[in-house]
Amino acid sequence: MDRAPFGHIMALMQRHIALAALVGMAALIFAPELRDAGAFVLSKSLDANAIKVVQNSLYGLGCF
Repeated sequence: MDRAPFGHIMALMQRHIALAALVGMAALIFAPELRDAGAFVLSKSLDANAIKVVQNSLYGLGCF
């Protein structure tokens, strides 16, 4: 069985964390009725590394 390099796996995990955090942020911003769900997604998906990934993603999207 061929295994993916560890760096590749970490990059995929960071992408998934960033996507979950972006979905949570979108719920907080664009759908006030989903505010509790958005806060829940953010609280479950963010840690110190993920915060940096989300900041970089938002910067890349032109949000800053």
